[in-house]
Amino acid sequence: MALPGALPAHRRKLFGLTIDLQRLHQSRAERRPNSTYAPTANCRFEVQQAETLMRRGELRVLISTIKSIEEIATQIMRKMKLEQRIY
Repeated sequence: MALPGALPAHRRKLFGLTIDLQRLHQSRAERRPNSTYAPTANCRFEVQQAETLMRRGELRVLISTIKSIEEIATQIMRKMKLEQRIY
């Protein structure tokens, strides 16, 4: 498994997100109980596949388990040394 298409050329700008397996399962079970989407085994497979892709693609990885989207964005902006612009 490799990064698709034009992404490898932009590797320095990419970040991968991962999540704790149990938190992903809990979230999916609440949204879609009794589906093929929510079981722990499916969540484990998907997290493992994503983490393998991020490792092979040499991406920086952020753990999103207990972070809001705003916290993740702030962390990325800091790592990329970007300034926040307020319009």
